[in-house]
Amino acid sequence: MLELDGYDEAIELICQCPGFEKVSTCVSSANKRLDFAGESEQKAWLADYDTKQCGVVCDRAAECYGNVPACQEKRVGCECCTWKNGELSCATSLCETCSTCFEQATQQIGAAAACVSGKALLGDLERCACGTCSNECKSFCQGTGQLPSNGSNACTMCLEGACKLALDACTADKP
Repeated sequence: MLELDGYDEAIELICQCPGFEKVSTCVSSANKRLDFAGESEQKAWLADYDTKQCGVVCDRAAECYGNVPACQEKRVGCECCTWKNGELSCATSLCETCSTCFEQATQQIGAAAACVSGKALLGDLERCACGTCSNECKSFCQGTGQLPSNGSNACTMCLEGACKLALDACTADKP
């Protein structure tokens, strides 16, 4: 596991992943948020970083970056990030309103920015749904339909059995 004072290295690895190179302040934004966080939050983030192999698996980079402490709260000077139009966008001052995994999976969101953590949870759900439940979740997997929020269709029933952890995580991510 990375040492607490070495989280700069962890952030640098994430910021080398595709999509992050477009954010000129990728490293400094995350380090600023980590500086705002307490030591226990920093340790928890580094442990999660190691568990999810964020330094070697770019598929989890958005989630790992979005989980940097302090992004969830509206702290003056805190930088909060959303995923919009395939790019990471970080705003200073107050956090930008963004859509959760539940909202992204069950509603037509339109141009609303996706919360980085919600986008990562939705990715987990989509990977499972489009692998294990691809016949039942065809419109969801093709991006032409959403999951019903009441769980009343064949796709949701398949997900309840085969992808329960990913579905529960997405469902729990409500505004």
